[in-house]
Amino acid sequence: MPVPYGKRLRALRQKHGFSISQVAERIGISKSSYAGYETNYRHPPMDKMLLLSELFHVSIDYILCKTDDPTGPIYTQNAKELLKQKNLHWDGVPLSESDLQEIYCMLETIAQEHASKRWSESTISSL
Repeated sequence: MPVPYGKRLRALRQKHGFSISQVAERIGISKSSYAGYETNYRHPPMDKMLLLSELFHVSIDYILCKTDDPTGPIYTQNAKELLKQKNLHWDGVPLSESDLQEIYCMLETIAQEHASKRWSESTISSL
């Protein structure tokens, strides 16, 4: 039997003041595909479920009606958000606050370099 998460998705969307079109655009799908999620006609793949979890700031388990606690573990693909989590480790080796700060600074530098490179490439191509 499919998980009846459609009502929960609809409630979350309405709570956040989003239209079906807005949610669909934010997670990169068509309006009709997202509407299918809310009617349980379609089942979101894991990558879309993750995006919905991030958009609504709830756990995937909450969306899937496996818990009534929306604040369970929230998974993110955004490394900046991930580094804010507590008790991170690398293969069981705990990462200290200073380790995380170094990682944060390195990733910030890389992101700035990529942004600068994209800006340069777009400027050159528009000439």
